[in-house]
Amino acid sequence: MTSIAHTKALAAMSARSLRIAAARFASAAATGEASAAEGRTAAAGTAPRRPNWLEENCGDVPTHPRKQDDEISEMLRGGHAIQVAHNEFLRAKLSSARRGGATAYDEAHVQTLQELKAVEEKAIERIENAVKERGFRFRPSALIPLVQCSNAVVGGALTLFGENVSTSYVTGVKIAISDYYNDQIREIYEKKPEQTELKELFKTARDEELEFVDAHTPDALDPNSKEEDSNSVVTFAKASSKVLLQISKTV
Repeated sequence: MTSIAHTKALAAMSARSLRIAAARFASAAATGEASAAEGRTAAAGTAPRRPNWLEENCGDVPTHPRKQDDEISEMLRGGHAIQVAHNEFLRAKLSSARRGGATAYDEAHVQTLQELKAVEEKAIERIENAVKERGFRFRPSALIPLVQCSNAVVGGALTLFGENVSTSYVTGVKIAISDYYNDQIREIYEKKPEQTELKELFKTARDEELEFVDAHTPDALDPNSKEEDSNSVVTFAKASSKVLLQISKTV
């Protein structure tokens, strides 16, 4: 009997110890959870709250990458329009030349036209990338469809007059484009000196346009030369391109 009573007493003590240990563990767990909750609350209070732009009075709602500048928009609009126009002109010339017959050019001139077309495509891509990657904003000219159509007609028609006329016309257009970019660069220096990216974009486009003129008709860049004045095709191409530029820039 004594042994049985002793065993029961030990069992009761063990059960009591287990209850005490369980109670202490539960208390510690509750304390830890409370501390963690307080920590999360404190962190939430100090962490910056990400604005929800769908809420009212949420603060700095982003509208555009950068505010549209009407003067910059006009600069880019004119450059984009004339590059698109000249690209279409060259495409029409190449298409007509490939048909052969009276409109055929020799292989060297066709290769030159292809290289010039690649330059125009690169210039257009450069302007479009400036919008996508650098945040510049401009409205393309509303005359783009008309410009493309008219230059396609002119490009196809001029193929009938031979390579000399072709070279002279391209020279006049490229001089007009380079003059346009020079004017924009000058305006940036005077009015918007902070627009260094735009200035460099125009410089690159201008230099690429002048490479052809310098290589094929270097006298056209000489201010003392009378060759440009005596070449009616160059004069006509230059004047008509400048008119196109001014109209496309504003419409």
